[in-house]
Order: sequence, then C-alpha cells, then structure tokens
Amino acid sequence: MSSFPPVALTGLWVAAYRAQESERPDYNRLCFDPLAAELAGPKGFELVAECAKVNPASTKVPFLPIRTKFIDDGIVEYLRQNPDCKQIVILAAGMDTRAFRLPLPRDLTVYELDHKEVFDYKNTKICSLRYEPVCRRVCLPADLAVDPWTDQLAQAGFSKHQKTIFLVEGLYMYLPHDAVENVTGLLATIAAPHSLLLADMQSEAVFKSPQLKPMLDFVTSINARWKSGYDDPGKMFAALGWDATVYQSSEVGFKYGRWPIAPYPLRTTAPQGYDEKKWGPWASVNPRSWLIAASRSPSQAAAVQTRSGLPEPTRSKL
Repeated sequence: MSSFPPVALTGLWVAAYRAQESERPDYNRLCFDPLAAELAGPKGFELVAECAKVNPASTKVPFLPIRTKFIDDGIVEYLRQNPDCKQIVILAAGMDTRAFRLPLPRDLTVYELDHKEVFDYKNTKICSLRYEPVCRRVCLPADLAVDPWTDQLAQAGFSKHQKTIFLVEGLYMYLPHDAVENVTGLLATIAAPHSLLLADMQSEAVFKSPQLKPMLDFVTSINARWKSGYDDPGKMFAALGWDATVYQSSEVGFKYGRWPIAPYPLRTTAPQGYDEKKWGPWASVNPRSWLIAASRSPSQAAAVQTRSGLPEPTRSKL
C-alpha cells in the first residue's frame, strides 16, 4: 500500500463508506458490498474518521453511498433495456467491486483500469476472501496520464463498435479541466452509438465555499487535491459528443430517502436583488455536486471532430 499513488488511497476511503453502508438494515441501505470492509482496511476507516472531524456533514449526508446506488441502478437499468451490451469500462477502478456484487450477465466483460499497485493490493485481498466475479473481469494496469489505455483496451478484447457502459466515478474532481475534457473526448472516440457514461462532478462554487474549505484542506493534506469543477457540466459533455442528463446529488439522495432536507430548486439565474458585483457570479455561491448519465448518440458522432474551444483528445494530457 505504501507504493500507492497518493490519490489511489481515496479508493480505500470510498470502500470504507460502502462497508459502513452495508451494515445498515437492508430496507434502508443504498448498497451492499461484502468485500468493502476488507478492501478498505484500517487506512480506509481512518480516513473516514478524519473526514468526519473536518466535515461533520459527512456523517449525516451519505454522498458516496448515494453516488454508488445511482451508478449501480444506472448499470442495471441500462443492461435491462440493452441486453446486447456486453462491456463495462471502469476508469480509475480503485476498490470497485461491481464485477462481484451486481447481477451482471455472465457473458459480459468488465474492464478495470488503474495502477498496477492498486490491482496487486485489491486482487490479493479479494483472493483471500475467495470471491469470484459474476462475469468476465479484465484488469488493465495503466497510468491514465501517460499510457495508451485505449489501445490497451482494444488489445484486451474491447470493441468500440459495441455498446458499452463507461464509469468515471470519483475521478473528474482530481483532474484539471483540460484533462477532464481530454478523457471525456477520448471516451467519445471509442463509444459506440447509444453507449452510456456514468460519472460525478462538482461545481466551481465548491472551491469558493467557506463551509467547504476544511474539506478542501483535508483532501489536499492527503495529496488528493480537488482540481476542477463545472457549473454547467451538460454543456461540456455536449461539446464533446455526449447527451448528458445532470442531476443534483441532493435530489437523488432525497429520492432515496437519505437526504436530510428537501433540495431547493437549481437556479441558473440570480434571484431578484442579488448583486453580482458585490457578491460575485450567482453560480459561484451555490456549491453543487452532480451525478451524470450521458448517452453517445449517432447524431453526435461528428461533434468530437468539429467542436470548437476545447482541445483535441490525446492520450498524454491527463
């Protein structure tokens, strides 16, 4: 574990939250992961405790389990509607266990991409528990910043001509804007029409919120600094060839019965009387976290090549 890239330790942190959620009564839990506690290890639970000290709201608002259920449900529903989909690609897979715990078709392949050190730790832990994946699972050691990971996928049997579910969970916030757009654009180049991308993001206002500063300082202290946010993620996805539906995490959590208060409506324009010269742009004072389901449609196929204002996707700009 000492050889983990620093940001990879957040995978243990996320696994610890899944483990805690798994201990809740089954009628009120958002996910169940029998592998999570072992994968999290002492370090994962230590990070949860440290986070609770600087951000007490993390003990009341289960954002990470909400995100987990949103993506779990998105996968299951998409496969129900698209039984011809036989591929899932997980970028920065970390301690993801969906190949073991979701009801996936046996003839489906899950491609996980992450650092070799992450897979060494993860697979050792899973083997010790004697769990087997429910489908074909392919681990591809890759540094997304420098390795030709789209080529690695193709060499491992991935087909860009087949429908695919792409997961970008807990990754975008650790990348600068150009890397976010590079990854999203690259995925568009290998996504067959009607493929699905499930992801999460945060708004730029997160970086300007006094209430969230302790959290920002905490993730920076563990060498996992958040680097980007989008106040209008749908616009970015559309420019890169994706038709995105963007949800507030609060509205999803409230739907699940696990958000403490009803979310207030998203306002894209400032209310009457709001002085932007005095208080700054309206979007900057409303920190939001987003959950995103984006579809690659045939009409958008040319968008990756003709878009303006965004860098062309490359393999080395992460």
